[in-house]
Amino acid sequence: MLKGQGNIVVCTWGGGYSDTMKRIWFEPFGKSTGINVSTTSIPDMSKLEVMEKVGNVEWDLVDTEGVQMQIAIKKGLLQPIDYDLIFSIVPKEQIDPKVITKYGIGSVAFSTVIAWNHDLFGAAGPQTWAEWFDTTRFKGRRALYAQPRPSFEIALMAAGVPKDKIYPINIDDAFKALDAIRSKVNLWVEKTSQWAVLMQNGEVDLMGSSLARTLEERNVPARSTFPSTSRSSSSPTGPFRSRRPAGRVSEADRLDDAGGRHAEICLGPAVQRRQHVDLRKHPEGHAGSAARLPGKRRQEHAYR
Repeated sequence: MLKGQGNIVVCTWGGGYSDTMKRIWFEPFGKSTGINVSTTSIPDMSKLEVMEKVGNVEWDLVDTEGVQMQIAIKKGLLQPIDYDLIFSIVPKEQIDPKVITKYGIGSVAFSTVIAWNHDLFGAAGPQTWAEWFDTTRFKGRRALYAQPRPSFEIALMAAGVPKDKIYPINIDDAFKALDAIRSKVNLWVEKTSQWAVLMQNGEVDLMGSSLARTLEERNVPARSTFPSTSRSSSSPTGPFRSRRPAGRVSEADRLDDAGGRHAEICLGPAVQRRQHVDLRKHPEGHAGSAARLPGKRRQEHAYR
């Protein structure tokens, strides 16, 4: 059993997502080890780069999305995971080898779904991204995430590219597809916690949003659909100039823990068996700032 003292700072995504992490992972970890875990938000690779340059990194773990991790690796912002330590705590065979990478361990899988206002469109909302962008058939304000994933994939599917032909992504084609739909997006969301309030505040009528965040919308006449879902994952990573070696803090992410597995799947499988989800029937939802993607070519977004 791990024992220690002090504080670990985890930079994660806020809202119900962070609340669930605290309840399932961080608070039990603190009680069993004596090490306090505090959270801050949101993961921003530009901010991490500045902190690295001035030698004052405030985060011990960063809950990076896949593209963010690749950006941070390319810029030398992360330190390798000490797997000798990890496997001395969690047997190697208990961790899916597909989530093990040199700089991070995949911990959370999430999906981007098509969501719409049920009062406006009933059960017959858009079923594909091409339909989602059909402003004649589905009139209303739209919101998408201002990150290359899933915006590249969504734009390409809207342009008619089959899902099994998306990868490897052609960056020129992806930006061209984004340019074609940019005028139809009314709000580019920079913080994932926004998904939980946009529809209930009446700011938008259609969202390409995180499923878990969308489920946080309370008492909202909303529905979502899965056939055109984009799936992603995030990984805890250790900043290069963190106060602690990466393996020394990664034990906070106990993938072998039954509660940890519950935190990862507590919403997904229960609703993924249904093609449509009426958010009013799920009152107990849980869960870096980005450039305006359309029309702007930035090196940090050109992932392979």
